[in-house]
Amino acid sequence: MISSQQFLAAFAEEWQDVGHNYPSMTTPYAHRAEWTKCMVGADSVLARTARRLRSIDPTIEYRREIYTLDGVLAAGSDLFRTGLAYPSAIHALIEHELDSDVEEEMWKLIFWRAPLKVLMFYDWSDAEKAVSRERAAWLTGKMARLRAMLQTARASHAESESVEYLFLVGTRQTDFGRVDWTWSSNASPSFSALAPAASETREPQAVRASTLPSGTSDCAA
Repeated sequence: MISSQQFLAAFAEEWQDVGHNYPSMTTPYAHRAEWTKCMVGADSVLARTARRLRSIDPTIEYRREIYTLDGVLAAGSDLFRTGLAYPSAIHALIEHELDSDVEEEMWKLIFWRAPLKVLMFYDWSDAEKAVSRERAAWLTGKMARLRAMLQTARASHAESESVEYLFLVGTRQTDFGRVDWTWSSNASPSFSALAPAASETREPQAVRASTLPSGTSDCAA
């Protein structure tokens, strides 16, 4: 099972590499199609994050746009057919949304079964929030609605309390500025800045060399 903190550590490492290797890929709204490919494509940030997590479970495979979900961390063996299309284990479900209607993605995560559910979306820029009270309050209101959805759904359809919901929110200083990430969870409602993984949680170099993809990333736009 992959915890939210393990996912965050792997994601932080991958995001550092993206910033170092592909500095032009800094904002989601200047080039939407390229950004989406960079984040959720076949050789994307999420795909490479999944490979980093193979130090925990070497059977992990990233599956994109499967069963209407943006990403799935599938693992284990095939229950039906081949290629982990119907896997015996799902470590995480991932939804990524560039626009404001995040509730649709949250609904899908609520009613799918997995121990970790990751919702990625974006706040207004600091510049936009500085001139609009509505935009300044947008994230607070959005999170209240998402948490209310989860509470209401759990009241009618019980879910294990051990299930983790991880909210990764992209922030920017200006409309087309560099994206940094903050996160919160159902267990930790306050937002924290995404920090680089501590050295003791990083994968051993032998594992990293054998599992991380080579070649051109989907972020090389």
